[in-house]
Amino acid sequence: MRLSCTLLILAILTGCTTALPLPPSGQWSERTIVLGPVVVCKGGNFSSEPKGCNQWPLALAVPPSPEIHYLELKTKAAEQYTVDANFVVLRDVSVEYTTEINGIVRGWRAHAIAGKTVTP
Repeated sequence: MRLSCTLLILAILTGCTTALPLPPSGQWSERTIVLGPVVVCKGGNFSSEPKGCNQWPLALAVPPSPEIHYLELKTKAAEQYTVDANFVVLRDVSVEYTTEINGIVRGWRAHAIAGKTVTP
């Protein structure tokens, strides 16, 4: 009985990771300057990532909307590549969610390739 309770608690706490692709943000053209990769994460269970990714776990009943991920990625790209966030576009966007078995989101990590639009 004790072993089965321990295994049940361990299964609930460990959960799983799900990756979802998102559509590009902004208009890529032949004039877009590729800046490079950008990664943003919130919540726990991403200890192998750069600074700021191993935080207190979240407790979200539903995953954040794609707009949240785009905003965080654009802000991070603007800071990382020292460009104006209004000119940042994203492609190859994907988000990984760490969830418990009951669906509670404990953390998320978004990846993208950032680019800068060039005004004519």
